[in-house]
Amino acid sequence: MDEKEAKKIVDFVFKDVFGRPNPFSLEEIKRRFAYDLELPHRVKDTVSGDYTWMTGNREGRVMSTDIIVQQSKKDIWMRPKEKIRDIDDIWSYWDGIAYFAAEKMLDSIDTAECDDIYRSSSVFHSSKVHDSQKIVFSENVRQCKLLVAGHYSDTSTSAIRISNCEHFTSGFSSVWSGHASKCMYLNNCIDMYECMFCSNLRSKKYCIANMQFTKEEYLPLKKMVIDWTIENFEKGNVRGF
Repeated sequence: MDEKEAKKIVDFVFKDVFGRPNPFSLEEIKRRFAYDLELPHRVKDTVSGDYTWMTGNREGRVMSTDIIVQQSKKDIWMRPKEKIRDIDDIWSYWDGIAYFAAEKMLDSIDTAECDDIYRSSSVFHSSKVHDSQKIVFSENVRQCKLLVAGHYSDTSTSAIRISNCEHFTSGFSSVWSGHASKCMYLNNCIDMYECMFCSNLRSKKYCIANMQFTKEEYLPLKKMVIDWTIENFEKGNVRGF
């Protein structure tokens, strides 16, 4: 996985969600849609001096997982017993061995700039990804595919900036919603199709702001919303989303 491959994933999802080519660079996508997610940051490996990636704030003594595994196989972590007189001695000995792991992976392949990745593949600049494929700029997602800027979501495919959603497909910027397709700006909705700016609804289609429209009325308005979103959606200009 590299930036070129990550861009291909983003371009595919963008076209599926918005129906038009992605005009943004990878960095612009991150800035516009993933600005509030806890993504891995670059830190220096204390032992090798190379850069690695990790989430959280434990940056004092960092070692990439690969190096930790290599050294563990050599069984070099045990040290001679020394006298412990007080708690300060224990803290001192701890300081000599406490390296926090970065780029943690388990049964995962084709990842880059990631940390805490489990049984996943083709993941870029993301953290806490479980059993998922083709994930970019996301955190805490499970059983997802083709997700960009996903957050605490499960079993979703081809979506951008969804949070606490499940079974969400081909949609954008929704929270606490599920079993929805081709929707944008949903909050606490279930079983929705082609709806936007709706809250607390169930089993609806072609609704905007909890108002019913015909398909012919809805589609031009969706185009207007997509135009605004591509031009304007970013931190400070999203009205709650």
